[in-house]
Amino acid sequence: DLPEYETMQIRASLEEVIDRLLQIGSTFKTGKLLRQGLKVAFVGRPNVGKSSLFNALIGYERAIVTDIAGTTRDSLHESFSIEGIPISLIDTAGLRETQDIVESIGVQRTKMAIADADLVIVVFDSSQQITEEDMQILSEVKSVPHLIAVNKIDIKKYELDGEIKEETVVRVSAKTGEGLDVLKKAIIQPFLTNSSEGEGFLITDARHADLINRAILEIKESIGLLDKKVSEEMILVGLHNALRLLGQITGEVTTEDILTKIFSTFCIGK
Repeated sequence: DLPEYETMQIRASLEEVIDRLLQIGSTFKTGKLLRQGLKVAFVGRPNVGKSSLFNALIGYERAIVTDIAGTTRDSLHESFSIEGIPISLIDTAGLRETQDIVESIGVQRTKMAIADADLVIVVFDSSQQITEEDMQILSEVKSVPHLIAVNKIDIKKYELDGEIKEETVVRVSAKTGEGLDVLKKAIIQPFLTNSSEGEGFLITDARHADLINRAILEIKESIGLLDKKVSEEMILVGLHNALRLLGQITGEVTTEDILTKIFSTFCIGK
């Protein structure tokens, strides 16, 4: 058996390796975000200013804007970026009960966009009091990541009902641009992590993230065996597996010589 102090040193070293791998693995959320981007959908009842906000964010008049409720009949998709993060922005038809066949198809596509989006922005009209339709739409997105954009604050600002106090709310004016920067930050904030923990490393591949997680589990298994004072040969199995998994990321081939050098304090066969 290994002396107690050596066992403690080895355990501490393995715990440090796990902490480092956890730090690197934690960058996957940000890495995936930078690689794949976000799908963000505007939803709301007709004529609350979804298309105006859509145009304001992308920087030009892509969507047709009129005072007529129901102008947007189909979903519009446009790409732009926020702080280097690719955003696929979707302007949708207003959600309401309708007998118009074309508009009803647009409403169905809006519901599909909600299901497919990484983030849903529910747009309210600040110049009007919150309606039952607004609250119904909000209830339909409760199960998905969402925030509320209260548009048209340049016209009038009604106080929001207590029912939405727990929601993330951004007050904005598509007309004047007030609040647009706040809205942009609110869009990406839920998906950001502290990538500085990786100290320059950023995991962007799901396979690499999985390999790191599997390596962590192998090391934890070895620590458990170390605590149980089982044979060194058994402990080294998990460590060998961890090195092999990490080697698939780095492209390095793990050899017995490396293991022998790192864990030379293990007296195998004695």
